[in-house]
Amino acid sequence: MMIEIDGSLGEGGGQILRTALSLSVILRKPVKIYNIRKKRRKPGLRPQHLVGLEVLRRISNARVRGNYVGSESIVFHPRTIRPVTLSVNTGTAGSVSLVIQAILPALLFTGGISRIKITGGTDVGMAPTVDYIKRVIFPALHRMGSSPSLAILRRGFMPVGGGSVVLEVPSIGNPLRPLHLTRKERGEMGGILVCGKVSPSLCKRMASVLGEVEVEQHDNVLSSGASITLWKEGYAYGVSGVLKASDSPEGFAHNMKELFEMYKEFPVDSHAADQLVTFLALSKGVSKLLFPKVTGHLRTNLRIIQVFTDINYRIEGSREGYMLTVEGAGLDPEEIAMQER
Repeated sequence: MMIEIDGSLGEGGGQILRTALSLSVILRKPVKIYNIRKKRRKPGLRPQHLVGLEVLRRISNARVRGNYVGSESIVFHPRTIRPVTLSVNTGTAGSVSLVIQAILPALLFTGGISRIKITGGTDVGMAPTVDYIKRVIFPALHRMGSSPSLAILRRGFMPVGGGSVVLEVPSIGNPLRPLHLTRKERGEMGGILVCGKVSPSLCKRMASVLGEVEVEQHDNVLSSGASITLWKEGYAYGVSGVLKASDSPEGFAHNMKELFEMYKEFPVDSHAADQLVTFLALSKGVSKLLFPKVTGHLRTNLRIIQVFTDINYRIEGSREGYMLTVEGAGLDPEEIAMQER
């Protein structure tokens, strides 16, 4: 039976597409999504969405209709699930991190090791940096029993992009373990400042504001730019951002540090919560996350997940913090990989 999803639900962005397609592949449930990104300035599929869609099509040998830039409706009919080795390119500065968000849940259930080279924007606005994915999201997934890794080959900034990474994802052998991050504690800050074709003096000025962070300077980028990613070691808490033309270097660095400090006693940041919830839903057991704010992405993600699964969840809290409790579906990767349509 075809599942139909209105892409204008909730915050009405690309997260609906990413979550729905990945769950469609894992559970082998065909889906139609319409009104795609209806609430965005440029509705419909963008290049990075097509890249994620193409990877998921290859993983699942899916039949697809509507897979073109600007399309506001697609039909996706997965038929199998298997590991893949391939190279994809957004052709723009489209976010590599958002492509990873789209494909990672499904890659955990392929029954083998997948290696995907993704070319596009590694450090761009309106998306987490690849360092955030690597330093905040991946450690949480490692605690759940998975082992994705990310090699950053070249940085890509707006407007040209051209950055590239290699994502390697071994399939899990057992159901994902639940995740418990519920205690407020002050941990040690880690950080990285990335400068691409930015003068050493400007880079040094930002580093002096941040304190002890890693500093990378790259000349082999197609567009100049700078990014900052800060995280709390041992937790799923972090922030990331890119330098804008209107920013002063010191002001940008100060704002990023201030943003990190604002909620640093929490074990999970609000954006990590909405990115991790799909994995919590697939895990075996009860997960609990404590974070400062409930985002529109989180509520939308939970609505889409409940269309595909029978999970139970609740969100409790106030301005002092919110606790998300998810009773996962306990999907067995061996059973998923053996299914055929």
